Amino acid sequence: MRLTCQKAFIPVIALTLACSEATAPPPTRVTALYVLQSIGGEPLPAIFSSRSGETATVFWATLNLDAAGNATFAEHRRRESSTFQQERTNSRLTDYEINGENITIGPPCPNNPLADCFPKRFGQIRDSILTLSGELGEPHTLIYEYRLAVSN
Repeated sequence: MRLTCQKAFIPVIALTLACSEATAPPPTRVTALYVLQSIGGEPLPAIFSSRSGETATVFWATLNLDAAGNATFAEHRRRESSTFQQERTNSRLTDYEINGENITIGPPCPNNPLADCFPKRFGQIRDSILTLSGELGEPHTLIYEYRLAVSN
């Protein structure tokens, strides 16, 4: 009887050890709405040069994160140069991951300048402030600062 109990105990130990191996925790999911406050330290409306001879003005923008891992950007901006002026509101749906204070939004863009792609964004969430910068963009060194408006 003692030998049978020892044989039964060995698989229990093996299963316990197998289940306790270190695994990365799943990414955090939240439901929150953030409103853009500034770009590169400039409050909205923020004006910056995006290309030679062209300027962009961002009037407002929001970032909505949902519990399913979706991120929706909405932005109203004007682009203008000496030959054209275009003002419109755009929205993009992509995904996000939060690990601790770090957030990554969107898949990487393909190496194709003609691709309709929203650049991957990297940032941090601290208290009610979310800051983002991107791997590409206009220009990519700008920091976008959002403030939490609503969360669950």
